[in-house]
Amino acid sequence: MAATPDTPQSNVPATAEMKWQALLTRYNISAASLRALTDFDLRIFAGYVTLQAGLGAWLTLHGSALSGAPAAVFVLDLFIILLTLKLLRNNFLRRIQYANGLWATLAALRFFEAGTYIASWPLDDQPPPRWWFGWYVLGVIVGGSVAPALILAA
Repeated sequence: MAATPDTPQSNVPATAEMKWQALLTRYNISAASLRALTDFDLRIFAGYVTLQAGLGAWLTLHGSALSGAPAAVFVLDLFIILLTLKLLRNNFLRRIQYANGLWATLAALRFFEAGTYIASWPLDDQPPPRWWFGWYVLGVIVGGSVAPALILAA
């Protein structure tokens, strides 16, 4: 396959040091990205909870004055729910990509093979992934039911 601007190629063979640096770089990028995505998920969810609490408090104080606005508040609440779920789902899909890259890097370093680094033991176990997306969805749905309940109660 000829080199093109879309597929750069090198005639220099990869040395063991180059391969090690590539694996180390990939590990650092994947681990840092997973930490950043976790922080971003928590910020999205905390922002959502804050918006729901503020909306609920406002409805508690001013709900009786909403003669024709409950539908507008409900649409606003639904928009906030959908936006939050979309942001969390996109992060979930990115998390899968980075986690797979991390596991591939650790497998290339033979962390999961017994006897490679420690006699008769693997350096690391490969646990099943623990995705939090379902818990976030549950929290968004439960939290999103507050404003409609207050609208109906008013």
